[in-house]
Amino acid sequence: MTDKLETDPESLLPEESDRLRGQIEELQKDLDREVDARKEERMLWVLAVLILFDAYLFTFMENIMGPIVILVFQLIVVVLVARKMGMEQVTEMIDRMMAMLAKGISGD
Repeated sequence: MTDKLETDPESLLPEESDRLRGQIEELQKDLDREVDARKEERMLWVLAVLILFDAYLFTFMENIMGPIVILVFQLIVVVLVARKMGMEQVTEMIDRMMAMLAKGISGD
């Protein structure tokens, strides 16, 4: 599947060198897309597990403060996990939601 480059890279003809550079760039783009897709999938799994955990746990809670406290902690965890995975869209969305919530609470 991969061809071994048995010659010295400097001894390549300019056309071959350009072709190899193009192939390397294309492979790098493919790898970047694959890495991004896997990070997005992992983030979706984290969110799905949190939702299932909440649905199970909230059925046993009798007051509203328990779920609110858990959701606040989960938001912090989601932001940290999203930043770790390079999902800046998620952190920006949560930051905007928190700003709107703070604005609504303060009454401005």
